Amino acid sequence: MSYDIFISYEISDSSLAYELVAALGRSNVTYYLDCANSSITMSGYVKGIFEGCRTFIPLVSARYLSEGYARELLSCAVGTNKQVLACFTDDCMLPDEFAAFIPDGYRVNICGGSAGESVWDTVLQLLLARGEETGSVENREESSLPITEDVPKSESNMEVSVGQATATVIDEEKKRAIANLLYVLQTYKEEETGHIRYHKSEPPKTVPLSDEGKKNKKVKTPQQQVWDVILFPFRFVFELFITALFKAPLLMILVVFFVVMKCCDDEPKVSVPKRQVFTKEQIAEGKRINKLATDYYYGRNGVEKDRAKALQYYLQASELGNADATYNVGMCAKLGMGCRKDLDVASHIFYSAVKLGHERAFEELKALAEAGDAEAQNRYGLCFEYGYGTKVILKNAVYWYEQAANQGYSYGQYNLAECYYDGRGVKQNTRVAVKWFRNAAEGGHATAQYELGLFYLDGEGVAKNPYEAYNWISKSAAQGNVDALNQLAYCYAEGVGTDADMGMAHATIDKAIQMDPDEANLYDSKGEFYMMVGDREKARKMYEKVMEKNPTFYKKCTWSKLYDYINNK
Repeated sequence: MSYDIFISYEISDSSLAYELVAALGRSNVTYYLDCANSSITMSGYVKGIFEGCRTFIPLVSARYLSEGYARELLSCAVGTNKQVLACFTDDCMLPDEFAAFIPDGYRVNICGGSAGESVWDTVLQLLLARGEETGSVENREESSLPITEDVPKSESNMEVSVGQATATVIDEEKKRAIANLLYVLQTYKEEETGHIRYHKSEPPKTVPLSDEGKKNKKVKTPQQQVWDVILFPFRFVFELFITALFKAPLLMILVVFFVVMKCCDDEPKVSVPKRQVFTKEQIAEGKRINKLATDYYYGRNGVEKDRAKALQYYLQASELGNADATYNVGMCAKLGMGCRKDLDVASHIFYSAVKLGHERAFEELKALAEAGDAEAQNRYGLCFEYGYGTKVILKNAVYWYEQAANQGYSYGQYNLAECYYDGRGVKQNTRVAVKWFRNAAEGGHATAQYELGLFYLDGEGVAKNPYEAYNWISKSAAQGNVDALNQLAYCYAEGVGTDADMGMAHATIDKAIQMDPDEANLYDSKGEFYMMVGDREKARKMYEKVMEKNPTFYKKCTWSKLYDYINNK
């Protein structure tokens, strides 16, 4: 979805932001509203929206400029030469690098609380004055959202298809509710990723954790880490005593000591995804907005009952990490209040609320799972695997993954395959794992397609078949899987399952780099391709790029010798 205007504000200026939205609602301008306090850095999703907008309107204040995320937006606007209309909510001054970019004619002073209609009309006139550069307001479409006639009208005269992004809209304010809903649903639609394996010709890389974390690992709590430090000298003394008891030589003492300590360090670890930390102000704002949403939901405290507007405010509070609001969004999706009933979406959102510590959300997710919803069964299994809302019980996780998998749900099939591959909650069985990886891959699961290709590439659990490997890896790459693109580039470079084509190898790895420009492993692959054709100078530049992105990369793999060779060390 593309928007005309990207609006950014600090929480204390929420009322002004809503006034601006109301003013824009009197025209056919499409907009995206973004709170500068809701993120630490700009996500790929928000960056795509920002780059697609014609105009950037920041509500500038001293507190706004103190947010690193807000300054990142301004920098991005400068870097892309985007048209900026700055609205100042206090007497602050823009930093020099931004002030020179924004002409005086596109600076509006709205100090003193409510700006009023006259000021916002001035803003609209400035937007109109830009003509074709910003998009003529008179020529904009009625709505950027697809319209369907087969959607029945609710009591608020608005219905939203949560899963399919379809809507029938009465006014601009309700359009905003739909846009917010779609944004939240996009945010909550996490991908489950698991173990990542690499072909032996490819150097290992550090894979960033997904929302579900890295499987088959456990992270010690801070308390456990403290106890490890406290108990270390006692472990050392105990080992000395045991070795002395048996009159072992000093060398044996040291060997036993380091072996024991190594075993202690190699305990299974589970990586728990980091949760966003919200400030006290954000938490308070989330509670306030959630209460306002509830008033609109029931039509109390002087406001008219409006389920669509209630959903809009629930979504805003959810973006600020309010667990009750997230749970309420899930209930709206489950019951069809202000939106079309969609149990899969409800399962997504209930799971997010569970991770925020909402107990009733866990019970709702359980009820949907027991009722046979495949998405809910998969999410309920994740709760047992990672201990969200319950204890870690791997056998229960396997049971619910299997329930979802037997219904043909690809994410459930993929998670079940990982359990069989790693032996978590079930006896390890590579052949059974390959079976479920195949089912998930045939269902379109990109990571499963990549994994299945590696099985065929290495001959693990199946007969080695480079043509099948190329087939599945290319399918995963076509869906934008960066790891698959990297491996596909090796297939082209080495002629695995296809004709050797160094041009295609470079084109493929360049696409991967474009999608993930900070991944050192991709530059290393490109450097290796240059080495294959004897271009040492270009290879050296790539290896220098690797060191720039990750200075410790070569210390962790055998490619350090190659790097030393390139640099004539």
